[in-house]
Amino acid sequence: SEAAGQFLICAEPGNDEATAAAGILARKARAYLLHAGDAVEITCLHEHSKEDNAWAEAVEEAVVNSRAVAFLLSSGTMQTKEQLFVIILAMEARSVGDDSLVLIPLLLPGFAFPTATYFHSTLPSLTHDAHRHSEELVRGFFKLIALPFAIDA
Repeated sequence: SEAAGQFLICAEPGNDEATAAAGILARKARAYLLHAGDAVEITCLHEHSKEDNAWAEAVEEAVVNSRAVAFLLSSGTMQTKEQLFVIILAMEARSVGDDSLVLIPLLLPGFAFPTATYFHSTLPSLTHDAHRHSEELVRGFFKLIALPFAIDA
């Protein structure tokens, strides 16, 4: 992507804690970026999709136009099609050579890393068409260092 200028925050739809954490992160990022003199648009993805192509296309465009994507990993992340869709899109963007896209996994209380059973049983039911490719991308995502994001301060 060329001159990407967006900071994307991806949170589990319908999870109040994840939505609140997205708001906190957006506020902190905005303050930091303004102080640094950087003009970056901050977008939070935390609403339910309508499972339609317009939503998927808008999210894909947002990922492609981003400098960074922060993932707020919460208790329902691994069962949420929308959040998995963004993880897979971001990892695909990086796999085709967009090394400038920074991915930031942030752990919220209650998140559990996926197990072998998850990859064998749950992920295939959420990513019907490209299960093997999706599994490789999701496994790759979890090789990134995830940082705890404390919201209980």
